[in-house]
Formats: sequence, C-alpha cells, structure tokens
Amino acid sequence: MAFPVEIQDCIFQELEMHDLPPVLRVNSHFNAIATRILYRIIPELPMRRCIACLKILCSNPANAALVRKLSVDWSSHRVVANLFRLLRDTLMQLTALRHLSIELSPQDNHYSLAWVLHGCRSRLRTLGTSIRCDPQLAAVLETQPDLIELCLRGFQTKQPFTISQDAMPVLKMFRAVHAGPAVISSVVRGRPLEVISLSMFIEDGFSPLDSLLHSSRPIKRLTIMSLDNTPPNILLPEIANRLPKLEALHVVVLMAMFDRVSTIVAIIPCPLPLVPFLLSRCSCRRPNRRSRLPRLPSSRPPSTISSRMLLDLYPSPARRCIDADASPSLPLPTCSKHCTTRARRSRASPTCAI
Repeated sequence: MAFPVEIQDCIFQELEMHDLPPVLRVNSHFNAIATRILYRIIPELPMRRCIACLKILCSNPANAALVRKLSVDWSSHRVVANLFRLLRDTLMQLTALRHLSIELSPQDNHYSLAWVLHGCRSRLRTLGTSIRCDPQLAAVLETQPDLIELCLRGFQTKQPFTISQDAMPVLKMFRAVHAGPAVISSVVRGRPLEVISLSMFIEDGFSPLDSLLHSSRPIKRLTIMSLDNTPPNILLPEIANRLPKLEALHVVVLMAMFDRVSTIVAIIPCPLPLVPFLLSRCSCRRPNRRSRLPRLPSSRPPSTISSRMLLDLYPSPARRCIDADASPSLPLPTCSKHCTTRARRSRASPTCAI
C-alpha cells in the first residue's frame, strides 16, 4: 500500500540536504516530491554553488516557483556587477518567496545596491539585508505590505530615509544594527511594532529610545546593544520611563563596565509585576545577525557568568540593590559566526556583541 503524498513529503523533509539528490533519481514520483523540498528553503551556500543555484532558478521558472526562503551571504566577497544583476533577475522569478536574507561585504555596502530588490515581485514576510539605508531601500520597503519582520544591518547614510505611514502596516519585529534615530523613527512611526532590537551610540544619547514612542502598539520586548559608557543604573530608568509595558529586556554592554562593578543599583518605576531582564557581555566584535531575545531557562545551565541577572520590577517605584553574583544565572548569548568590526560613518564599534 503506497503512502499518501503528504506522508511522503513529511518523510523526505527529515532528510539532510545532501541526501535529497539521490532521491531525485529514484523515479518521477519521488523526483517531484524531493524537488519541491529541495528548493523550498535555499540556505547560505558557498559562492560557487550559490552562483550555480541562482542560474538554475533564473532559467527554470518551475523550480523558482517552489522557493519560499532564500539566504545569500556574500559578506566575505567583493561582488562584480554581473552577479548583482543575476541576483536581481533571480528575485524576479521567485514569485512565491516569503523570506529573504541578503548579506553583502562592508566594501559593497558603501554603494547603493537596493536596485537589486526592485525586481522582487513576491510579497515578503521577513526581510534581512545589509544593503545601506538610503532612499532606494526605503522605496523597496514601500512595496512590501506583508512584511512582519524587518532587519536592517546596512550603514546609515546622510540621505533621507523616509517611509510613508501606510507602508508595512503589519510590521511587528524590527532589528537595526547601524541605524541611527532617523532610520529607527522612520520605520517605527505608526506601525504595530512589539519586538525591537537596536544599537545605542554615544553621539545619539537616548534618541533611539525616543524613536520607539512612535509605535502604534506598546513595545513588549527590547534588545539594546549599548556602545557607549552609560552605566545600567542610568540606562534602565530611561528605558522604564519610556516603555512602561515592556515585558522582556536584553541589554548588551561593554565588557569594561564589569571590570570593577558587580552590584547595580537602580530606581525603576514600572507598572509590571515582573520583567525578565538579561544583562550580558561578550568579546565578539560584531552583533550576531541572527540573535533573538533569549528565553529564560527553567534550571541553571552548566555555563554561566556572574554579570547576568534576573531583575524583578514591582508596580510601585522601589529601590533595588541586586548583587550579580547572587542572582540566578542565565545562558550567555553567543555568536554563531566569526565577526568583524564594521565602521558606521565615524562610529568605530567597540568590542561587543549580542
């Protein structure tokens, strides 16, 4: 008795990527199922394989229609114009694409490359790119009404980055690495954002936090990578005053701030009975572009550090003195790849990471 196609599809999904090509050659029935799974999610590939894959998708509309997620990582290569044109032509064929990630090298990110996305006809739900934030990229975002998650890792420019309030009406998650208050405010304004990750630079002060007030919904989860020397006992009240309905907070600060300080004193007014707060440090140079807000563990993990704390915020303003060594420990966020420092305008990133 033959298995239904749905069951065979579930079975083939358990196979590794390198196990699918032999299945394609079994018979026409297996070929149809394996092809659909093979092209559904295209992960980051080495440059040679990536080029071959893009050529196949560009020349075969039937296979291109199967792609739901595409990840391109050219961060370690200087790319010629012909390859950018190949990527643009491929995106024009991916009519069912829902998730797109494009990572370019720091050298290529100094140029306006948003034209690569202009031919994308699919309605994306998630978009992550290191293309610089300029008017061309803003125009692309205007054409994506179904975006739920947006990650901008590109450099900020002096050109205006303006997005109309009617664009991206269902955006809920936003992550920015090099973006300043102008870009953050343009993305947040009038949209139902609830989860945000951003970087704070010394010359911006608390302006990035002020930009979060423009969201049409209360911010529930926030990740901050602080690249200045603002101590937590100053930063935390500023966050609490602006985001009273915050449910989870993850702050990444400089390692130097923990050299001689193990006790943090904070006066934080907050209407919530409990706010999970994770304060961590890391020696990696660039933020992990796939980092998400960590989940609180149910038990003590094997590897912990003393600078991580669980902070209880009570309804009435209360003065809390929390010893980091005595608090429950949380897992240390780590980066999945090696990182290199990226200069943002005149900003030289100190040693830090999410």
